[in-house]
Amino acid sequence: MAQRWACKACPLELDGKRMVQADTYRVFDTALAIKWGLVFVLLTAIALLIGMGLPRLLAEIALVPGTPIYNDIARNKEISADQLHLLIRTRQDALGFTDYPESYTEIAVAHINLALMADDEQMRREHSEVGLEALQKSLALKPANSFNWLRVCRILLSLKSEPPEVALEAWAKSIQYGEFDKNLMYIRVHLGILLYKQMSPEHISALREQMTHAWNWQRYSFRTYMEQNNLVPWAAFVLRDAPQIVDFMRRKDGINH
Repeated sequence: MAQRWACKACPLELDGKRMVQADTYRVFDTALAIKWGLVFVLLTAIALLIGMGLPRLLAEIALVPGTPIYNDIARNKEISADQLHLLIRTRQDALGFTDYPESYTEIAVAHINLALMADDEQMRREHSEVGLEALQKSLALKPANSFNWLRVCRILLSLKSEPPEVALEAWAKSIQYGEFDKNLMYIRVHLGILLYKQMSPEHISALREQMTHAWNWQRYSFRTYMEQNNLVPWAAFVLRDAPQIVDFMRRKDGINH
């Protein structure tokens, strides 16, 4: 009987072992699946990082030959047309990998300089138009760039292809994104005077504030700039409600009232 009961117990014992083994295999399979899942996630993350980072790396490499040229432009050093064309090519190569707003800006700056070098009016116009297009692309990616808005204003005034109100809008945008930028105040005042006839009272108030900022920042330098460009009478007119500034601006140029 004991053997019979033992025999009857055998299938249960075996089934219990199989169940334990099955549970062990199930745990093992689950751990393996988790392990390979983590490997897959890691590999996917690495691929994504490479996919995002590699184009930027290649773009940075493409920029290298033209960077000293752009730095020389920023330092007002003399640049040749060949150097400007090299600067343009390197920025175009970089744009083949990723959209850098700075690359479009530097292409625009190169074309603006080529326009200044050109003897032929048609070439000047073509370079200005290409520069304008590059600036618009840069601003579409990075609108908060007061320098570029003022460049757009300047090109539009030189091309005269759009109503002056369009240039005035770019002028106002430059103030919106960099009202106190001391590097832009003089040219902003100059362009504002050229656009005075199109100005609303709000624009005139902004021009007056720019003149006041320039005077507060560096009054002697500002007066020299206004004298050299024959703009002192304009300063006296726009700032007629600020006699202290007007008297200072007139003191050196022989205007007496």
